[in-house]
Amino acid sequence: MIVEVLERASVTIACLRYTGPYGAGIEPFWRNTVYAWLREEGMLGRARYGVSLDNPGVMPPDQCRYDAGVEAPLGYTPTGDAHLTVLPGGLYAVTRFQGHPSQIGAVWHQLLEVWLPASGFRHAGSPPYEYVPEDSLFNPQTGEMSCEICVPVEPG
Repeated sequence: MIVEVLERASVTIACLRYTGPYGAGIEPFWRNTVYAWLREEGMLGRARYGVSLDNPGVMPPDQCRYDAGVEAPLGYTPTGDAHLTVLPGGLYAVTRFQGHPSQIGAVWHQLLEVWLPASGFRHAGSPPYEYVPEDSLFNPQTGEMSCEICVPVEPG
């Protein structure tokens, strides 16, 4: 695993909330709910974010919260179930992922449970997220995708 510690700018995202176990339920949430919302709001083609708000090792899986979002246009006012949130800027441990969404949990585990404790950094407290740039890979036939996994860190 290649991990870089990078400075990331803060970003305001518009998002929809998923509550439930991380993993298998998130892919259909994006496919069946989020993409329709993005299309209706005219925000397809913008950078997307998947924000893990709870630690599944502490929180019961059925109560874990995840925000599926998109970089909000200036002046955007959320409607319906959507809300705005700000992802803070600062230092982030970043690794790249490419594969089927069912494989991403193993990369999260490697970054948080193996790399981070040995890195000289510690989790900085704000939520980690997946960043999906506008030009990221997505194969509709296989479901394969690419993103950056970003964990806020501070010297430990």
